[in-house]
Amino acid sequence: MRYKQPESQNGVTIFISIAFVVAVAVVLSVGLNADSFDWWVSGQGTYMPLALIVLGAAALMGIVLAVGHFTGNRPPLYAAGMIHGIIAVVGVVFLIASMLNGARGTDIQISLVLFLIAVAMGLLFFVYRLRSKVIPNTFIVVHALLAVVGYVFLLRA
Repeated sequence: MRYKQPESQNGVTIFISIAFVVAVAVVLSVGLNADSFDWWVSGQGTYMPLALIVLGAAALMGIVLAVGHFTGNRPPLYAAGMIHGIIAVVGVVFLIASMLNGARGTDIQISLVLFLIAVAMGLLFFVYRLRSKVIPNTFIVVHALLAVVGYVFLLRA
């Protein structure tokens, strides 16, 4: 099945996308001054709080995208999906940076593996969308479960 391309842009989705981009920009700008997070770090590397924040933002946007998909009204905007993916990749990069800066533990490693699989599935979704094909519901559910379980393991770390 193929998506029918929308004739106009959905203002709410565009607003949410812009809001997340601004939020990530703020987090990244604070992250450039990583010393400001020293009070929040408990021996897990300075980037762990950034990973939690950015991956949480990606999760919230993922919820918006999944609701748009499952309601069947029309496909979520390409831009919204790409922004969701970029935010998630930035969060994974922060997680890797945290591990390189001293964060250790099985929970963090499991979290990273789950997030990397979820990112790989997201790339598959991107290919589906480039070909104007509908992303199977099962793929979206598995992608979401991987990300949620990965986030839970990250919170446990």
